[in-house]
Amino acid sequence: MDSGDRIGTLVNLNEVGALLTGGKPENVEGFWGIRRQKLIFSEFLSYPYTLASNQSLTPKTLKLIKSLYRRGEIALTYPTPLASLSFPSPIIRGMPKYHPERRRLIRRAEERVTVVEPAFDGFYDLYRKTLLSHGRKPIPYKNFKKLYGMIDKIGIDSGGELVGALTCLPLDDRYLIWQIGWRREFPFAPTYLLHLAIERGLSMGYDIVDLGISPSPKSMKIKVEMGGDPARNIFVVRWKKFF
Repeated sequence: MDSGDRIGTLVNLNEVGALLTGGKPENVEGFWGIRRQKLIFSEFLSYPYTLASNQSLTPKTLKLIKSLYRRGEIALTYPTPLASLSFPSPIIRGMPKYHPERRRLIRRAEERVTVVEPAFDGFYDLYRKTLLSHGRKPIPYKNFKKLYGMIDKIGIDSGGELVGALTCLPLDDRYLIWQIGWRREFPFAPTYLLHLAIERGLSMGYDIVDLGISPSPKSMKIKVEMGGDPARNIFVVRWKKFF
């Protein structure tokens, strides 16, 4: 479906990246990214927190970017010999067929929780604790708060308390499920939140819902059982020069 047929407002990754990092959008030979100052040097990101771009990157442009920036990271949605790393990031095309266990957890959630729009502080508290419990570093509070009003968010409530929430980015080429947090005593929360986000993305007219990077086997298992394509990856170019 053409992006003009979609419901809702697209997120501009240049704006999101600038708010997340405190940097500035930068265009090098037609390739957009974020310039961030790090003490005595600057780095090039497209975009922070491994937000993959569908922009075309040529060897010539990459060489120029590397000559201008001592450090950088470029994440792409398509395979390229320029990349040194890849990460699984399953996608869904059309309404998926869920694994029976995922359907069971969704039914359980529907009996126990109510769908709400989460306030920022409630979301961030769940998100921060979830990432720290998995040994990962959360996006800084003040940076995340600046862009919270620009992005989609879904929460679930039990007994008047927020027990799970996630954020999504409506991009030009896909609906990206981004950051998530939940209380561990509600083990059905990740499955139900993914289900709600998939439904929302498809209802907005997207052909592709991106379930996001899956750093752990457990995360990957859930996403595959939700209908995600396990063969899909994002591809990352990273460099660091010391002199």
